[in-house]
Amino acid sequence: MSSMDEQVQPPDLVTLLGLALAPVIPAAPSTTPVASTAAVGDPAQIIPDSVSSTPNPAAQEDDDVSDNDGSETTKVKSTGRNQKANQRRKARKQLKRTREAELRSQGATQFLSAAYRMRQNQIHVFHVRKLPNLLVRLQALEVKRKAPLKMDDPEFPRDEVQWITGAESGTPVLRYVVDDVRNEVVLAVRITPWKSISPMRANSMQRKLTTAMDWSRAAPAIKNNGSQTTIKIHGTGESIKIPRRGNMHAVGWHHPYETNADVVFYAGNKAAADLYDETIKDLPALADMYREHFFYLLPGAAQEMVNVSEDLDIPSFSQVTLDGDDPERPFANCLTLTNGDFANALHQDNDFNPLAFGMWWVTGVRNEGRSTAYEFDDKLDHDSVEGGAFLLGEYGIGVDFER
Repeated sequence: MSSMDEQVQPPDLVTLLGLALAPVIPAAPSTTPVASTAAVGDPAQIIPDSVSSTPNPAAQEDDDVSDNDGSETTKVKSTGRNQKANQRRKARKQLKRTREAELRSQGATQFLSAAYRMRQNQIHVFHVRKLPNLLVRLQALEVKRKAPLKMDDPEFPRDEVQWITGAESGTPVLRYVVDDVRNEVVLAVRITPWKSISPMRANSMQRKLTTAMDWSRAAPAIKNNGSQTTIKIHGTGESIKIPRRGNMHAVGWHHPYETNADVVFYAGNKAAADLYDETIKDLPALADMYREHFFYLLPGAAQEMVNVSEDLDIPSFSQVTLDGDDPERPFANCLTLTNGDFANALHQDNDFNPLAFGMWWVTGVRNEGRSTAYEFDDKLDHDSVEGGAFLLGEYGIGVDFER
């Protein structure tokens, strides 16, 4: 390891886990039963493992020949030798870039292993780049199907997508994806099997997640989410209508439709007033859990979200009044909740802050009259749901929820 240490300086925590997100176009074809995202902005994005080579101008030398017979022969031979030499130089540069990427990844993994007190085989850092041509093909497939992408579609290029999955050993894993051009963390994923958590902590988490699920029963569904109902046609600015898949709910603050208010809190269903009143009291504990998990995964990004909220006096989704006496700390102003085979089309969010943190989990479903109740079941886990994924089309990488 000494030779690697001499060549690579392990990244500092701020550089590696701070976050500067560039606007990208993600896709989220998903059959997730329950998921939620806390945000003051767009979902974070990712990229596939590839290394591009920069064309060498010398290798593109003109092969025109001279009218002079002697110089023609010399020119052709010289050009042939130059091309071979250039090819060798390009191959050496490519090998060097590949090796440097490996060393950077190893150095980052070493550092993260020490920082998170995890084994190195539980952590992986991807250095990747955009695949714009793949994005165009994915968009075309959505338009052809008039529906969000599906993993079991025979034309879906599953083998061209790099999938992030859990460990077969059932241990927690961390995955960080870094744009190799911008040197930015564009996605971070933490996969934590329930069996790796103590029963007391698991019960505490599940109680708080139940608050989120109960809110989806107490609040009306959001009907105006464009990515659920429209698909944009690449390069034209036009769009087509698609059937809505699944349900989306929200808790927290949003811009009002009325003109006499600055912000308003999402209302509940009149038919579920008691559940609404009961659930709203548990929102602070839910927000604390989201904050804790976000700071664990990407402290730089989480702190940025908090800073923006503090600077602009943006209330947390758990802050139910704006009287100035609420002890809730600034955080994401809105938490969206999705279930019922939710899926949306390739889209780019237009939120104020390009940061978002989400969680995904599996539960059983029970009908209670006209409503649906969600309950944790030890027999059900990620492999119980087929086809769920979070896909970032522009970068050709996704999280395979089933695995």
